[in-house]
Amino acid sequence: MTYASKRAINFERRICVKKFIKISTVAVLLFILAFVGCIYFPAPRPPKEAKIIQQFNEHRAAFEQLRDMLQTDANLRRIAYWGVETEKPFFLGYPTGTNFSIDRFNKYISLFEDVGALAAWRDEGMHADVGIGIWAWGLGR
Repeated sequence: MTYASKRAINFERRICVKKFIKISTVAVLLFILAFVGCIYFPAPRPPKEAKIIQQFNEHRAAFEQLRDMLQTDANLRRIAYWGVETEKPFFLGYPTGTNFSIDRFNKYISLFEDVGALAAWRDEGMHADVGIGIWAWGLGR
């Protein structure tokens, strides 16, 4: 191996090492930035239990109407501002009238606004358990 070829190989190694150092430095800085962001910008806190109870008591009739509607709509699985999920036929999206009544959807949304809900869901069956979501955080919101 000649002196020139050794020098070229060393030059290539130095370039690879410099690239590795740059990439590693950027990765570490991004990790530190993410860590600091998590410390200084913590996740929002859920509402206090007393506030939830107060909200329920103030809008009890609307909550009960939501419950009754959810128990009546046996084909419905989930409903939220983004649309509905039905079982037979399976549909996921904004209702068009053929898969879920638009008037019924608008009634749900109106009740959501009254009670401060984000979404509602029901289990399968005639006497299904129902749920009304009033707080969520993150991408699954």
